[in-house]
Amino acid sequence: IYSYGLRNPFRFALDPNAAKEEGKTRFFINDVGRHTWESVHEGGDGFAGANYGYPEREGPCVKKTARNCAPDSRFLSPVHFYRHNSEEGGAATGNAFYPNDANWPWHFQNSYLYADYAFGGLYRVTKDVATACPYPACDPPVSAYTASTKTISSLLKITALAFGPYMGGQALYVTTRGHDGLRGNKGIYRIRYVGPPVAPLPTVAPPVVSTPVVSTPIIVDDQDALTTAIDAATTVVVQDYIPDDADDDFVLPEGGISFGGLGDFETAPTAPTETATGPATMTTPAVTVAKPTTASPTASPVEFNRLPKAIASASTTLGFPPLLVKFDATDSYDPDYLDEGSAALKYSWDFDGDGYIDSYMPTDSFKYMKSGVYTAVLVVRDNKGAETTTSIDITVEDTPPRTRIIEPFQDATFSVGDQINLKGTAFDVDGGLLSGSSLSWEVRLHHEDHWHTIMEPTAGNNLVIPDA
Repeated sequence: IYSYGLRNPFRFALDPNAAKEEGKTRFFINDVGRHTWESVHEGGDGFAGANYGYPEREGPCVKKTARNCAPDSRFLSPVHFYRHNSEEGGAATGNAFYPNDANWPWHFQNSYLYADYAFGGLYRVTKDVATACPYPACDPPVSAYTASTKTISSLLKITALAFGPYMGGQALYVTTRGHDGLRGNKGIYRIRYVGPPVAPLPTVAPPVVSTPVVSTPIIVDDQDALTTAIDAATTVVVQDYIPDDADDDFVLPEGGISFGGLGDFETAPTAPTETATGPATMTTPAVTVAKPTTASPTASPVEFNRLPKAIASASTTLGFPPLLVKFDATDSYDPDYLDEGSAALKYSWDFDGDGYIDSYMPTDSFKYMKSGVYTAVLVVRDNKGAETTTSIDITVEDTPPRTRIIEPFQDATFSVGDQINLKGTAFDVDGGLLSGSSLSWEVRLHHEDHWHTIMEPTAGNNLVIPDA
């Protein structure tokens, strides 16, 4: 056993940055809670044999509590956590670390992404020690990670995340579960960055060392002296300064750099510098005060083109011949030309599935003369030749059967251990009463504002619901 004390470790994600930059294995575990907390735990090198606390603890606290949160030395507390309720979330599921070389905007650097199955959306988490508040200063404690709400996407019922290659870069692949009516469609989605090219991260330059200039000595050993020197001269150099206290910082006005001693100052980014003035003799080289540059790094231009979105609708999908159907594709759009709407696209329709184009118009009608099931296919193209396809099934000379659930009856109640039977009927206006093999049942257990599948779609009649 590598680790234990996890309630429902739904997904774990390896950190590629730790592997590349530090040569170690590190991963985060999304642990779905039951009563009070959703948790993210850390694992990897140095965590073998870890006990994360369940069933004695959930999140940072004793199970079923939000105030009894004193640390227990027997268990490892989660690195991030949030409430399991109707306001914050209900199930921490899919997860992925952002690869720092993926060439997305800088604010994704060192980010961890996770999905909440019940609430939907992706959350970007970054470490922010300033926001942390451990027990007993805060009860419950506050996580050292800050999550931004529904970053990138608001897709629902997400079960898995993974970064992978796409078009010479990195895209985020998202899997959704489906089986949830209007709350989401099952499938795999690809999310990629298509904004302006991202320049490389700025590198930290060594401190700028200037040649001492003979002038009237300016003694700079405290904040007041520094302010006076800046008021009296256009430039100033801080040199040979050793603070009495590690927290003794000099603060340059008007957006300058705050530093405590030369060590902190040396981590400042490369910037335009000012000419140095100072004493003629020194025990250490003078260090020129630098101010951050506002110039943006340059990058080679890269042309991006997002795929258009094909959206089709039909006035009806069922009827008897001759069946006239009106088709509409005007909700289609090109994400690179949103202001132009559907006018930025070209259209082609094959209404009866014979492989020939029937129309090049965004809206048109087609009359089906014979019974059968037809697939109307729409292809939309943008001005750079990228295209996407969608389709609508049209059933001629048929209407849906009428169904009725006989057991269990409406508003029936049950107790644990009861046997619940599934019995129903279906009637087809063309073929009469349908056999039991034509029926399919799915059973869902509703849990707060979401549900869990108890029985997957199963064909038949007079069935018994299995134990949950």
